[in-house]
Amino acid sequence: MKRPTLEDCFFISLIYLEEFVKRSLALPFKLYMKYDYWSHNRKVAAAAKYAEEHPYTFPKTLHDEISEDPP
Repeated sequence: MKRPTLEDCFFISLIYLEEFVKRSLALPFKLYMKYDYWSHNRKVAAAAKYAEEHPYTFPKTLHDEISEDPP
């Protein structure tokens, strides 16, 4: 096996530096996405709980009002 030259060491260190920078810059974005998903899921669960406790009632239409009160 041949001994690595200075040029080989430079390119290998450049590859490692690129990988380090890529992971360091991606980490805040990944953490933000995890927080965003967590926050969204909490809001969905709260909305589902509220909808279960307070079911929606449809408004009465003019036809329903007329049929309930005959003239």
